[in-house]
Amino acid sequence: MKKVFSFGLLIAAMVLVTFSSCKPANTVKNVTGVKLSETTKSIVVGGEFVLTATVSPTDAANKEVSWSTDKADIATVDNNGKVKGLAIGEATITVTTKDGNKTDKCKVTVTAKPIAVTGVTLNETEKKLKVDEEFTLTATVMPADATNKEVTWASDKPAVATVTDGKVKGVKEGEATITVTTKDGNKTYKCKVTVDAEAEKATLFGNVYYLEDEIPNAYPYVIKLITPADAFVEGKIKSAGTFHIFTILSTKPANETDVPASGKYTAKEGSEPMTLMIDPKRSYVYNFTAQGKMDGKIKPITSGNFYVTDKKFAFYGATSEGKIGIAYNGDCKVVNGGPWIREPKTQETKNETFTTGNITSYGDDNGKLPSQNLYLTSKENGKVLVADFFVAKDATTFTPGVYNVTSTKAIGTIRKSPGGKVAGLGAMSSIFAILDGELVKTIYFFDRGQAVVTDKNIDFTITSHFGSTLNIKYTGSMDFKKSDIPPKPYNL
Repeated sequence: MKKVFSFGLLIAAMVLVTFSSCKPANTVKNVTGVKLSETTKSIVVGGEFVLTATVSPTDAANKEVSWSTDKADIATVDNNGKVKGLAIGEATITVTTKDGNKTDKCKVTVTAKPIAVTGVTLNETEKKLKVDEEFTLTATVMPADATNKEVTWASDKPAVATVTDGKVKGVKEGEATITVTTKDGNKTYKCKVTVDAEAEKATLFGNVYYLEDEIPNAYPYVIKLITPADAFVEGKIKSAGTFHIFTILSTKPANETDVPASGKYTAKEGSEPMTLMIDPKRSYVYNFTAQGKMDGKIKPITSGNFYVTDKKFAFYGATSEGKIGIAYNGDCKVVNGGPWIREPKTQETKNETFTTGNITSYGDDNGKLPSQNLYLTSKENGKVLVADFFVAKDATTFTPGVYNVTSTKAIGTIRKSPGGKVAGLGAMSSIFAILDGELVKTIYFFDRGQAVVTDKNIDFTITSHFGSTLNIKYTGSMDFKKSDIPPKPYNL
């Protein structure tokens, strides 16, 4: 019985050994790498942050790591990856796995702790200056070692005084506040600026003229000012003074009776808006006597700025003979003063007959053309007819036929009128009414059409600039008269 039991135990032991030898052995996973949560980092002196190390693979048997710094005087690191900045500079923090000696690094830049701005001051708290005069404000940021000393500048009234990087410029008479503001802390300081025009008071002579159609793509206004202001009172010259004529180019007005756009008009050449024209025929100064006659030569405007603010005009600049400053503040009326000012815009039909007149040839258009100017002029019943023909230089009589109105100046044509901006009789073809001798009242400018010339008369069928129809019959003298002097111009 005992033998059977012993044999059974032996069999059981053998089975157990057999099953035990079939169980798989334990597998140990080694570390393949390590990765830090930051590769570069910037902190201030005294600042801290924590680096996190991720060991690969995630089921590695031994994830222990160690930490080190190459510059312990700049940045330290503890056993938990906490880094602390000690001094300005750069240090490299390294993590190393105990299994496999795998590493990763983080470059740490330690900067100075920023010093906050506590205030700002200016070298001026109040300043007076003239129009176009400049001065510079200097900002002092506190404390002296503040980290960010950047500032911005602003003017509450840039129409009075502007500021750019601390440089202040007077624009027109008035008061403005210049403010400096720190970018760090938004600290501010102010300087009160008073702009003193120091201008001689002027009065406006007549109306402000808007010169419609005179300059392509520009909108000119003519403004005439007289100094001293009491030299011109109630529409009459009371004493000797000075005439100032300014032609400024505005932006396009909504209506032809609008005042020019407000702002600064700079004296320069060109036809851009906000320009004061320095053409000596456009902007100039001259003295006049108590009788209103010119006294001395014309002095062109050479530099400066003309200012418009609602109904106020001012100029600060110079003529060919020195600096001037004038200002006008009061009502003004804007009227269309362009080349077509005297022609009615309402389309009409005018039937006129002229029974007398003269046909005068005085030259060959300055020798530039193979033609001569031939002026038919007639004054009759309060009307004046002017027709500028171009005929051959050697012609002594009209060649019968059709003469078209053009701007070509070709033989066998009539000059197209450029409008009343040209005051000379010899530069336009027109029919106009006169009052009190030679004071022009209404003008119809030849724009297109023709004249049929015979040996006895001339029949004009003309369309004026604004579209009126002119049926004119001339039956006066057809004889040519020679003259070396152009016909006397009418006052347009």
